[in-house]
Amino acid sequence: MPKVSFVVAVYEVAAYIERCVRSLYGQTLEDIEIVLVNDCSPDDSIDIALRALEEYPERKQQVKIVQHSENTGTHVVRRDGAKAATGEYVINIDGDDYAEERMAEAMYAKAKETDADIVLCGFWHYRDNNRYYFMPVPLNTLGDSEAMRDATLNRIGWPNVWCRMMRRELLMSGKMIWPVTSHAEDVIITSVATFYAKKIAGVEEPLYNYYRYPNSKANKRSEEHRLKRFCAVEQNNQVLFRFFEQQGVSEKYQYGIIVNKARTRNELFPLMNKLKYCRLWRRTYPELNKVMLLGNGAFVSTYREKIWWLALAFGQGHRFKKYLLSKRLRPAPIWLRGVE
Repeated sequence: MPKVSFVVAVYEVAAYIERCVRSLYGQTLEDIEIVLVNDCSPDDSIDIALRALEEYPERKQQVKIVQHSENTGTHVVRRDGAKAATGEYVINIDGDDYAEERMAEAMYAKAKETDADIVLCGFWHYRDNNRYYFMPVPLNTLGDSEAMRDATLNRIGWPNVWCRMMRRELLMSGKMIWPVTSHAEDVIITSVATFYAKKIAGVEEPLYNYYRYPNSKANKRSEEHRLKRFCAVEQNNQVLFRFFEQQGVSEKYQYGIIVNKARTRNELFPLMNKLKYCRLWRRTYPELNKVMLLGNGAFVSTYREKIWWLALAFGQGHRFKKYLLSKRLRPAPIWLRGVE
């Protein structure tokens, strides 16, 4: 059994996949597995990955390809990759990002040291030609499994799977719940796995490189695609909220539920120059309006967030976007997903 399986999501990443796979072929940990999940990519991404493999003959027996007959989406890629993996732990990699060559070695060592089911790591976020360091949970929670669990399920930080190494048997257990769409899919995977994890550990070292490309398809969507994304995120929300209810922890993680609802509504932000989308925004999770203005036991908004909320509620968010995102009025990061 390999110590670590990397699961790589491959779809229209021809410009980036060589950088990604080389970072995996060059891992300092020898005992690894690399699962390339080709989600019916229309370009030559897989061919590029295999050509690069020729320069790493010692890795050839460690690479396997899962071939989809049709494009299914990232949520299926994550699930099928985990099923195909045979490693003790699984790390997900997006094909347009890349790992530090110490990623598997450092995270596996921490897992063995602490007997952790999940190990988190720091990462670099590249955006607008700048590089920013992040941890997926607050630094002051490291070393405390319960604190890291609560931060993750309350959406304090980053829910992405690619900055987490998870025990494969945790992902393959009968308790695991998988997302139903490919938008906000990581929130469900991370939340459910974190809920069931007995031990969680963290490595401060930035071991993953995450890119946000301004000219990517994700940032240039038609009205139809943006609305489709909004509906898909809402579908995954239903799955997550039902899970919380079944486990009896909806009250405990009420803050996380509020954040998920708020970010879902923000998916409509680019469309809110049209009245019908302003109305849809107000109709979606209408209970948030009172919470945003008056607060509740789990959440109290700042004046910046109140201004932000009122601007959106009265259909002025799109018109005053420049001012709302200014240094003086910019709200907390939880309100910005889907806006920038």
